[in-house]
Amino acid sequence: MIYCYTGHTGEVAATILMLLGYDAVNMKFGFMGWSKNDEALAQPRFTGPAGYPVETEPHPLTETYAPPSWETGQTDPAAIVLARAQALIPNWNPVITVENLYENLTDGDDANNPFILSVRKPEDYAKGHIQGAYNVFWKEVAKPENLAHYPADKPIVIYCYTGHTGQAAATALLLLGYNVTNLKYGMMGWTDRDEVLAQPRYDVKTAPDYPIETEPHPLP
Repeated sequence: MIYCYTGHTGEVAATILMLLGYDAVNMKFGFMGWSKNDEALAQPRFTGPAGYPVETEPHPLTETYAPPSWETGQTDPAAIVLARAQALIPNWNPVITVENLYENLTDGDDANNPFILSVRKPEDYAKGHIQGAYNVFWKEVAKPENLAHYPADKPIVIYCYTGHTGQAAATALLLLGYNVTNLKYGMMGWTDRDEVLAQPRYDVKTAPDYPIETEPHPLP
């Protein structure tokens, strides 16, 4: 069981460990969901959505692209995953904020817009999505027939409900060679419309406040 600050980098670690054969799971909302101690959290916690607009017009995936190209010199699947993770993760910024994405989309220059991929369920994508977003459910994001529709030559922004499954999808695509980031807090951070979010959002007022300790535990 892995946890981080808010659930995002924990999902990166859990996804890599799963690919390496471990039975790993990430704790939803991370330490933010466990403790109300802001000093122990050591990062700003989620305080509410931005309230940015959404659309309901679907955007089918029609264009196809050449896949990314890379080599590790390895042949064993686990060794390939490990080599890619060791090479890419240290220099990867895994998240983009809703504010930065919105500024990008509204700067008047469509040429610099990223490829936006919603990995929510199709029925929830239909309730509302970020302008121009395509949709592939996160469990199907790495299928070859779907990979053929992702551009390898431009940034990709992925989002889900609260940031977790989006981070799993983004990690998988990173290892496959795509220039990808995950939207921090997903649609929970983008929209204030609960019917569009379609999942309970984090609320510090109702979140638990479980005990914590300061004793270190060296790895066995």
